[in-house]
Amino acid sequence: MALSPSTPVPFEVLDAAHGPPGTPAFYRIHAGSNVKYLVTKKPVLYGMPDIRGERLSFNTIPGGDWNIANLVPDPNQGGRLIVASVEKRVLPDVGHRWCSSEVEMFHYKDALHPSSTEELQLSAYLPAAVFPSPGNLGVSRSLAFWHWQFDPAPWLACESHIHSLIQGHGIALRFQGHITENLSRVIGFLLEPVAARGADIGDIRLCEGVLKKLHGLGIAHGCIQRSSFLILEDFQTALLQHFHSSFETIDQHTLDREMSSIEEALRKPLPVRHEYSDEIREQLTSVQERDGYIHPLLSWQAEHEGVITVTQDEHKVMLRKFEEQGHRWTAEDTEKALRSREENNGRWVSLS
Repeated sequence: MALSPSTPVPFEVLDAAHGPPGTPAFYRIHAGSNVKYLVTKKPVLYGMPDIRGERLSFNTIPGGDWNIANLVPDPNQGGRLIVASVEKRVLPDVGHRWCSSEVEMFHYKDALHPSSTEELQLSAYLPAAVFPSPGNLGVSRSLAFWHWQFDPAPWLACESHIHSLIQGHGIALRFQGHITENLSRVIGFLLEPVAARGADIGDIRLCEGVLKKLHGLGIAHGCIQRSSFLILEDFQTALLQHFHSSFETIDQHTLDREMSSIEEALRKPLPVRHEYSDEIREQLTSVQERDGYIHPLLSWQAEHEGVITVTQDEHKVMLRKFEEQGHRWTAEDTEKALRSREENNGRWVSLS
């Protein structure tokens, strides 16, 4: 809808993001009691996301019942962005609603520092954080996983769906509820953290037992790794996590093959996480500015190996394939990439 005279409303930039070159950039803002979005229809933003809103030429927005404002560059202001039009659009949910408990995302502002065991339970997704739990949930802390961008988040939708099938069966962390935006759109979910450690080969019987429970419901985990298992403090109970690749199946061969993969998975060392050095941060920023965005594998290597060895040409090939996959990347994809590197003498991809 075209702009019409209305009372201007101040706003706060909550977050900003942009995807590959040629795709829209987004600002997620809070105005009044609602979350709204500012969207560029052309690829006018490059480099790191503008989380401070420095490329915006305005500090108020039009009032009214809309949730998307379309931005265009103003040549009279050096290309800074102005609002061209606003519209009301139905934004996609992250998975279907199946749990009666819901918590509004805007209530979560200050994340808590995760414990070492909570870090194990947060490791599969970004963004993810530990937040104080709302009083109605009956616990003090919650693990939050969310995705507010407009593109589908099939990994989170799959995780939520699998939890709807296994809740109450003693297989995984308890699903606490959906995270909502503007009391309507589902953008994520909450899980209840537990005191636990990672699994090792000595826990193989416990791990086989919990996977057998999952298989008994006709579900394959889809990506068994050592980090897929948690061992509770009683040392008698294992739980599964990371259901982004899980699927329903009655094919016994598939289930048996997955069960037989546990021993190999448990013998592998857990990945070591590295804090980003100033040099790594500069490299990532340089790649972002050069190529428009960063392939998830670069972030993984920086975090787990403390270096970046992907060349510029390799990164371009990886980004092209990433786009063909619909910008979806899982832990299983990382495993495949690591095996490919071993088989190709340290090269991540074939450039021929």
